[in-house]
Amino acid sequence: SSLISLIKLFDPSVAKQPKDKMMTSAKVSMLEVFAAGIMITKLVPKVIKVRFLLGLVDINDSGYLDEKQLMMLLWGFTTGLARVHGVEEKALPSKNAMRQVAQRLYERIGKLVD
Repeated sequence: SSLISLIKLFDPSVAKQPKDKMMTSAKVSMLEVFAAGIMITKLVPKVIKVRFLLGLVDINDSGYLDEKQLMMLLWGFTTGLARVHGVEEKALPSKNAMRQVAQRLYERIGKLVD
C-alpha cells in the first residue's frame, strides 16, 4: 500500500519488519513528509511553497521565525528531501552541524534586517 511505502521511505529502520509490526512501531516526521511533498510537487507556485514551509515551523503564528524554528525548517527540509531521493541517513549532516548552519543563517538574516 502507499502508506507502507511512505513508512519505508521515511522510517527505514522498520522496513524489514512484518507489516503489522511496522504499522505500530514506525515513526514518521510529518514535517519531513510535508516539506518533501511540497518541494517536489510542480502544482504549487514557488511563493506558496515558501509560505507553506514557513507556516509549518512558525508554531506561534508570529509571522517570524526564531533560531529554533529556522533549525526545524532546515532539518525537515533537508531530511525530507534526502529520504525521498534515497540518501542514506549516515550521509546527512548531524543535528549539531545543522544547528550551526541555522545559527549562522539566523545571524546573517538578522544583519540584513537591522
